[in-house]
Amino acid sequence: MGKSSQRKRERREGGTDTVQAKAAAAAAAQRRPLPVFWTVLALIAVAGIAAAVVTSTKRDTAGEKAAAAARVFSAVEVTGANLPNHVATGTDAAVGTPLPSISGTGFDDVKRTIGADGTSAQVIIVVAHWCPHCRREVPRITEWAKAGKLPAGVQVTTIATASSKSQANYPPAAWLAAEKWPFDTLADDEAGTASDALGTDGFPFIVFVNGDGTVAKRTSGELPIDEFNANVQAIAKTVPVGA
Repeated sequence: MGKSSQRKRERREGGTDTVQAKAAAAAAAQRRPLPVFWTVLALIAVAGIAAAVVTSTKRDTAGEKAAAAARVFSAVEVTGANLPNHVATGTDAAVGTPLPSISGTGFDDVKRTIGADGTSAQVIIVVAHWCPHCRREVPRITEWAKAGKLPAGVQVTTIATASSKSQANYPPAAWLAAEKWPFDTLADDEAGTASDALGTDGFPFIVFVNGDGTVAKRTSGELPIDEFNANVQAIAKTVPVGA
C-alpha cells in the first residue's frame, strides 16, 4: 500500500493514534477478567465440593458410631479353669485361686484379654445393660474414677454380658458411652462364656484380683462406693514392687 493510500486510510479511521488506541483496547479486552457470573459460578462449585467432603466425613463418623453401637457380642475364649460359682453366704471358694484368662473383643473392635499379668492388680466388673442395679452402680463408679481415686497399679475392665434387644437400655455400648464409662469393655458372647468363667451369680458382679493374679474377693449386687474403694485400695497394696 502506498503512503498516499495509508494516509487516506488513517484519516478514515481517525488517524494513527486512533488505530493504536483500538489495538490497545482489543488487547485489554483479551486480558479482561472473567465476568462476575462465571466467577460466582466457580465459587459455588468450590463450596459445593467442600460441603460434600464435610458431609462425607460426618457420614463416615456417624457410620463408625453406629457400627460400634451394633457390636453387642464377641467371640470369647477362656484359658484356665473357671472360678467356682459364687454363693451369697459362707466362704467364697474362689478366694486365693488363679484368675482364668478371658479373651474377646470390645465394642470398639479392639481385642482384649483379662488375666494375670504379674504387674497389676485388677478389678473386673460384670454388667448387664437392662439391670437396674448396674445402672445405679455404673454412675457411682464413674464419679469415683473422675475423682482420681483409682490407685496406680490397678486395672479396671468391664464385661458386658446378657445383652438382649428385647430388654431395656439396649444396646450396651450406647448406655456405657452415655454414662461416660472410663474403662475398657469386653463384650461377652451370647452364651455368657466370660461371665460364667468368673462364677457370676448376679449383676453387677465384681471380682477383685491381687497383684499375683489370685482372687481377693467377689461381690454380687450393688456395692456401696466406700466398700468398693476399700477393696480397690486393698488389692493395690499387693502390686509387686517396681511393677
